[in-house]
Amino acid sequence: MPQERGLIISPNLVKIRWPGTELNRRRQPVQGDLGRLSARLGATYNSTSIYQHQWEQCTPAQAAAGGCEDPSSLGPKGPVGDNYLYAHLQVDAQASFRVQRTLTVLWQGLNLTDQVFGIYNGSPWYVTQREYYRPTYSFGLRWEPRRE
Repeated sequence: MPQERGLIISPNLVKIRWPGTELNRRRQPVQGDLGRLSARLGATYNSTSIYQHQWEQCTPAQAAAGGCEDPSSLGPKGPVGDNYLYAHLQVDAQASFRVQRTLTVLWQGLNLTDQVFGIYNGSPWYVTQREYYRPTYSFGLRWEPRRE
């Protein structure tokens, strides 16, 4: 049976399959409204995926001339291998509560799981970039004057 390739989309899952890599993205929303309270919770998961191709196999002529980009000869899983993104799970939430007809209290939280974003070359222990964002919280009031 031939391997499936291309873009597969279902309600909460996106799969991108190309030769040598597979990317899974899953989004799972949970939401509800109960009287004056409205709440939303969303989780997004991105599996390890290729970010950029950069590894090229060294030819014997390049190696003899000393012009090889892969001096350790570890190949595509070594420190000069392709760039990959680490797996990443992020949870976001928001809620609002209508205090009166014209006044609503709002709350929002982003990156509640405090996930680190990162890129590596070849294998996960060859880290090239790490970004630390921390959770972000917002609070506010919305006033909507009555129109007559």
